[in-house]
Amino acid sequence: MLALAVIVVGFFGARFDGQRDARRESEHRAEIAATEIRGRLDQGGTLADSLRRFMAGTVRGSVTNAQFASVSSRWLSPADLTAAAWIEQVPASRRASYEQRIGRQIVVADRQGRITRAGVKPSYLPATLVTGIPPMTVPGLDFASEPGVAAAIGRPRTLYQVTATSLTRPRDELAGLFLVQSAQRLTNGAVLPGYVVLFVPELWLRASASGTDRLELRVGGVASESIGTDAVHSRFADAGQRFDVLVPLESVQGAAAILPWIILAAGLVVVALVGIAEIYASRRAKAKAEVDRLFTISPDLIVVAGFDGYFRRVNPAFESRLGYTQQEVLTRPLLDFVHPDDRGRTEEEGHRLHEGQTTISFVNRYLCKNGSYRWIEWTATPAIEERLTYAVGRDVTERRKAESDLHHGRSRPAPALGCHRAVPLRGGRQCHRHCS
Repeated sequence: MLALAVIVVGFFGARFDGQRDARRESEHRAEIAATEIRGRLDQGGTLADSLRRFMAGTVRGSVTNAQFASVSSRWLSPADLTAAAWIEQVPASRRASYEQRIGRQIVVADRQGRITRAGVKPSYLPATLVTGIPPMTVPGLDFASEPGVAAAIGRPRTLYQVTATSLTRPRDELAGLFLVQSAQRLTNGAVLPGYVVLFVPELWLRASASGTDRLELRVGGVASESIGTDAVHSRFADAGQRFDVLVPLESVQGAAAILPWIILAAGLVVVALVGIAEIYASRRAKAKAEVDRLFTISPDLIVVAGFDGYFRRVNPAFESRLGYTQQEVLTRPLLDFVHPDDRGRTEEEGHRLHEGQTTISFVNRYLCKNGSYRWIEWTATPAIEERLTYAVGRDVTERRKAESDLHHGRSRPAPALGCHRAVPLRGGRQCHRHCS
């Protein structure tokens, strides 16, 4: 049970380590992606600031829409950005004068891209100068309806600080955000307040994260698409917005994925082998107990002798039959207990056993502690690899004595045959006598 618990702990421990390493790897990729996206966002902010400087640096005349579009295209195209505008804040009371100044009406675009005159509102954010690339398509286009632009303009910030809107999808165009920066425009010596607005597509930001195929970008809590809940994220703040970069949580792969199952399989194999070993050990212990019991209660002499000529083990019957203690038996050469006349035959039989032959009914005489001898009939089997001999001896002293008496005994002579005669006695009785 303990081994099984260790296996289960090892299995889940390996899985936990693999999942932890996979999460760390995903978090690392998310941090790298966030750093790359932040770098690209800073690049967009630098381009917006360059357009601001351009607007403020033109001292002769006024920046025309053609000049703005040309400069913007020349500066933005290398960075794969195209859409920019310079917008003004126009209250409703100045709408007419504004439209007269730029020679265009303040307009709005619907979801199908159709341009219509803007309705009456308290204020407008018309694009005076545009690049002509969606969503900055025509001069006079009101950006007050674009989510976040008005909020970005009204957000407290330091002078010339770039602010960002949350993600939006203007008029079914690509999802993206607007970078807004305060920018003055010189017009015939007069300074007009306004803002440079740069459209940054979400794909442009996500493309900078080269280390991951799938990525979710949330700006101000808004995301254009979701990769699911099983993701890790890295967060940073820039341009007045909170950016969350999410990457999928990598699944455990390679060796880390199969290691827990290897541990489980190997552990179960070990448990099975241990179980089998315990069964065999139990059987061996039972068999040994039975052998020990037989060794102890047997009336025959049971011995284990080494090829070196010493007993290694003797049973209690050996001790009781010959009278020696086990210590006395094990510390003396076994030939010391053999009758001198039988030692030669015993040594020869020992050599046969050492060669792997089995002994059957070999009889020799063993010295008892009281000085007498007992005839022992041996059956022995060698274990060559262990260099041991296992033998069982039966005391045949009484049988040998009976056989000897039968062989050497003499019968008494039978009485001689002769004649008999009857001698009459008184009372009619008779007495029989041998004839001489």
